[in-house]
Amino acid sequence: MLYSRFLLGISIVGLSGCAIDSKIDHPCLNGYLYSKKFIDSQFVEAWQLIDTYGVQDGCDKALPILESAVIDNEYVDLAALYYDYCTSSVGRIIYYNSSSIYSGEDRGDGLSLDELYWIRDMSSCRKPVEQFAAGLFYLNGYHVEKNTDAAIFLLNSAARSGYGHAQFQLALALMEIGEEDNAKLWLAKAVESGYTKASNLLEALEIIEASE
Repeated sequence: MLYSRFLLGISIVGLSGCAIDSKIDHPCLNGYLYSKKFIDSQFVEAWQLIDTYGVQDGCDKALPILESAVIDNEYVDLAALYYDYCTSSVGRIIYYNSSSIYSGEDRGDGLSLDELYWIRDMSSCRKPVEQFAAGLFYLNGYHVEKNTDAAIFLLNSAARSGYGHAQFQLALALMEIGEEDNAKLWLAKAVESGYTKASNLLEALEIIEASE
């Protein structure tokens, strides 16, 4: 119930969207009729590859499509989100500047209605990529009232899947509320997941701790 209460706060009023047409055949996505434009998008094509083939093989197949979607500015927020997920463990560059989710403010046209419903429904289904996005919403006060407890709850759920960027972001959120010991544990997990920024921050914290 706690989880559902956090997610219900996501605002869907006043967002841009196309005419809604049909459902996507997935158990987590039965509650909303998506636009034909979204269903035919490069993002959905890439996501279906990941969903079908699993993270490792699916991401290998999906990455060129996700990159093309970002370059073409086609559902860029979800495309950038999944590009990050697929490259999180190998430290490749992601498109932060193109994404409203990472910046916490609208970039370009901002999130479409399709994208927001997708994030809400998939995070309700405990999918780590969308849990991470919802956590950032609460961390930045984007489409919701800023709520650090909700952010940490969602980021923690995403981090437990082994998602390096989520582990790193969770550590930062924990540091903000003074839980440095717990934050260092998550930084160490992010290092194990191959998230390079975590290694640099963990080393800096250890140097500071040793000098005190």
